[in-house]
Amino acid sequence: MPALGIGLPIFLLVQAAIAWFSYSEIAHSNKTVAALIGLCVFVVPVTLAFWSGKVVDLVFTELVLLCVYLLIRELSNRRLSSN
Repeated sequence: MPALGIGLPIFLLVQAAIAWFSYSEIAHSNKTVAALIGLCVFVVPVTLAFWSGKVVDLVFTELVLLCVYLLIRELSNRRLSSN
């Protein structure tokens, strides 16, 4: 279990930002499950962080996945606009 220090509020804020981004992206396409997915994106990583104790690895993995998603979305938008 990770130490409950100054990093905990920072970790929770990062998780909230990632969950809000996920919610806002999904809300554009399907509003019925957006809140559920946003909640899961917040709760599951927090649970995994306390279970495994590897907070930095978890946040780094989430940020890499977020960057990959944004890159794919940008490339997809460019491809659609060029046609």
